[in-house]
Amino acid sequence: LLFSVDSEAPTRLMGDSLRLGQVLTNLGNNAIKFTEKGEIIVSVKTIEKKSSHVILQFSVKDSGIGLTQDQIGKLFKEFSQADSSTSRKYGGTGLGLTISKKLTEMMKGRIWVESEPGRGSSFIFTATFGVSNQPEKNILAPSIDLYGMKVLVVDDNEASREILQETLQTSFKVSVASSGQEGIDQLEKAAQDQPYELVLLDWKMPLMDGIETAKLIKNSNKLTKIPSIIMLTAYSIEEVILQAEGIELDGFLTKPVNPSILLDSILEVFGKKTEERVRRGVDSEVDTEALKAIQGAKILLVDDNEINQEIGIEILEQAGFYVTTADNGEEAVEKVAQSEFDCVLMDIQMPVMDGYTATETIRKDAQFSNLPIIAMTANAMEEDRKKASESGMNDHVAKPIDIKKLFDVLIKWIDVPEVRRTVKITDNADELTDSIIIPELYGIDTEIGLSRVSGNTKLYLKILNKFRISQADVTKRIKVSFDAGDNETSEREAHTLKGLAGNIGAEALQQAAQIVESQAKSKNNTLTGLDNLSGLLVKIIEGLQILDTKITTAEQASVEADPEKVASLLIKLKELLNDDDSDAGDTLEELLPFFKGTVEEKQLKRIAGFVDDYEFEDALALFCTFEQDVSKCKH
Repeated sequence: LLFSVDSEAPTRLMGDSLRLGQVLTNLGNNAIKFTEKGEIIVSVKTIEKKSSHVILQFSVKDSGIGLTQDQIGKLFKEFSQADSSTSRKYGGTGLGLTISKKLTEMMKGRIWVESEPGRGSSFIFTATFGVSNQPEKNILAPSIDLYGMKVLVVDDNEASREILQETLQTSFKVSVASSGQEGIDQLEKAAQDQPYELVLLDWKMPLMDGIETAKLIKNSNKLTKIPSIIMLTAYSIEEVILQAEGIELDGFLTKPVNPSILLDSILEVFGKKTEERVRRGVDSEVDTEALKAIQGAKILLVDDNEINQEIGIEILEQAGFYVTTADNGEEAVEKVAQSEFDCVLMDIQMPVMDGYTATETIRKDAQFSNLPIIAMTANAMEEDRKKASESGMNDHVAKPIDIKKLFDVLIKWIDVPEVRRTVKITDNADELTDSIIIPELYGIDTEIGLSRVSGNTKLYLKILNKFRISQADVTKRIKVSFDAGDNETSEREAHTLKGLAGNIGAEALQQAAQIVESQAKSKNNTLTGLDNLSGLLVKIIEGLQILDTKITTAEQASVEADPEKVASLLIKLKELLNDDDSDAGDTLEELLPFFKGTVEEKQLKRIAGFVDDYEFEDALALFCTFEQDVSKCKH
């Protein structure tokens, strides 16, 4: 019996657990009844995932007698089985399948079967569940120094190998072997500088069982490093422990293996404490008391993309941090040398100098040996985490940024002297866009996008518009650079698009961009995924055109002539420009509706353009001209 659960499947759902359990029990009992030898695999995968609900597909697959098409047609009918001979041999009336069909329909799903005589059957059903607003259950993840560790799975059962590989490959570099001898061969062939560090070894295998295999591995003189071994068994674990006496195995697990228990066991084998983390994309309460202890920290945000910088600045400044930005690794190295920072948030893929090289350069100066440097990347693969650790980075946060995870990492690494724990107060008023309901946008889950910016509607609208402008022709840029043989630029453009798509909640676009990024990275002769990416992007960009109308309508409806407010906003804007404060952008957005349709509106938009590019001196110079034009310049 094996279990395979999609890593994307939520762990907290709202629905009828009794109905679900009854259907799974009925199908599981049938599978056991009709399978004299072989295996039964119970699997779960996500079919559709929305903010309000999720549709899951469950499958109970056996290697039993199978069914003909005629027999399949008779199923799910009261008191009916495949045929009378089946009933005589195996018992039962088929009522369980009829009940299962009704229960499935009550869960807004359907049930069907896929089968061939002599080749087993798959009973499949779908069910719809509400999504809980409670945080997802915590799962266990290895510390950063274990990411990318080489693991060998040795099991003669193909399905078991695949499930274990799928479970582990998000964190480790996994290889598989179908027999004890094949496993030993792979261990011996491994490069001397990259040996396997862990073997997951099945007990019951033909020719050479797990006990004999483990003995040969532990006593081998051909291995540069003897790996740790965890023995897996579907039988009595006490019997395995007894037979393994004297071999010094490192752990034992009973099949079917629970992913959390498996990862927990691996951490224990390597003497690591388990680090609880919230599953991807789930927001939960930030530890506000711990956050207060690091407010006032000075953070260097290193990212070559303007939209990513803007999101980072907004999130960090609202949380009480002082933020300085750098556009690439080289600039980051210079700023670290020139100023004192409590932490560096470092993007990885950047032109001029990447994040790895920048970190290695910073670490060469002994005075920065304890400076926390946190990797940020849209590539959350194990090799990226391992490379980040090797370059001298302390930790890792994946893009798109999960705010709670980001703050947890900052709390873990930043230490601010009490004398500097002063909070930078920022105006979080959102008067202008509070009444705006963001419309349904093609290919974009706006709830996910808003969660990326802590629900800040104004910032989200700004990011959507910047995305529309900056990414409208990105597929053309990718193609031009690829055709010119510049795979590196093609890969970087696709990588940036992938990250930005994640930020705005365009998950299908994010996946399409990832495919193109992988193809450019692998130096394929063609980018077969580019047409699909381009078609999807065009539709999303077209859908974003509606935002202009929505924002303009809301602005016109909410603004009345108010000279005192205008004067107050102008004073505030000048102060912010003098302080090189990016909050000037928000103040400009408040001012623009008062000058709708005037010459001054164009000047304000030019000032806003300078602020967006962080050209505060040019913005201030133009602002003085603007003040003179409206007879409000104060000397």
